[in-house]
Amino acid sequence: MGRVLCVLVGLTAALLLGIALRGALRPSDPADAAIYLRLADEQGFKRAAALNPQSSAAWMGLGLIEENRGNAGQAQRDLSRAVALDRGYLPLWTLANFHLRHADARAWPLLSDALGVAVKGNQQTAALFETCWQFRPEPDFLLRKVVGRSPEALRAYLTYLLEANRADQLLAPAQLLAETHGKQDEQLLLRASDTMLASGDAAGARQIWKYVEPDYLPGELLVNTEFKLPRQLAFDWRYNSIPESRITFGGLAQFDFSGKQPDPLELLFETVLLKSGTYLLTWDARQTAAQSQAGLFWQVTETHSGAQLFHHGVSSTVDWKPESAQFQLQSSALVRLALHTARPFGSTRFEGTVWLRHPSLKLK
Repeated sequence: MGRVLCVLVGLTAALLLGIALRGALRPSDPADAAIYLRLADEQGFKRAAALNPQSSAAWMGLGLIEENRGNAGQAQRDLSRAVALDRGYLPLWTLANFHLRHADARAWPLLSDALGVAVKGNQQTAALFETCWQFRPEPDFLLRKVVGRSPEALRAYLTYLLEANRADQLLAPAQLLAETHGKQDEQLLLRASDTMLASGDAAGARQIWKYVEPDYLPGELLVNTEFKLPRQLAFDWRYNSIPESRITFGGLAQFDFSGKQPDPLELLFETVLLKSGTYLLTWDARQTAAQSQAGLFWQVTETHSGAQLFHHGVSSTVDWKPESAQFQLQSSALVRLALHTARPFGSTRFEGTVWLRHPSLKLK
């Protein structure tokens, strides 16, 4: 404990020095108090408090020194006085940490207040959240008692969880943010959905995705069937576009092949959560006049094992050609529906353009 407190005193002293040097003492006079805060020791803090009793920085420094001595009662009084003078982030954070070290439940409302100040002032919050997890790793409690329901706090918390690789804790705060989200939250929610999907929580990822993309065609299992520019996140299409094989979107997908493209090549794919049953896959395709077929084919594989579940060629012609195929699943699975190209045996690489529109996947 002594070593931890020494570190904390030094850290707080440095922060208090920064406050003094920026002239951010509240109130700012008498200015002589700042001289003693620069000393960042007991005599300096005492002298600063005598010259300027309204300086929260001086009382924070004194409080931490008293705690380091084992005088918890005086430390609490000093730190509480700092908060009474200034309910800014640093005083709230310092008193909350004191209570955490002494297993005092008063820490949690103080941390919630500190978080509110931080997000409104666009301050960093990762250290606050990490401290919460170290002292009480209970996600429901932290969400209820510290984070709350304000969109600003939820955004900060989701960002922390994403950066801290806590994918298993994303669902609850993402749901709360999604209930009242605005346009500015869509990318963050999509990142949460994408991370949950990558971690194996496909059902949770789908829930968050539906908040962002609520408009599904009846019975349709694919998203973005109109081929708007894909986000390449979560359940939207993802694609490989290279100089030798350019892909563009806008009501349909257009694949321009130079004849130098890699072979075979996965062009695009979408992740789909399916249950057992028989599925019907439909699409329209056409291509520029050429001596041979482009060699495109659909393939469905199980996401985690990579086992192939379905394979079917795309017979494109110079005119639009509706096509369909069906496949069966014996059990629920998270699958990867992908469009590939591979040169038919004995032929040269395809050169030209293929267009694809109206992809659809439905349970029969």
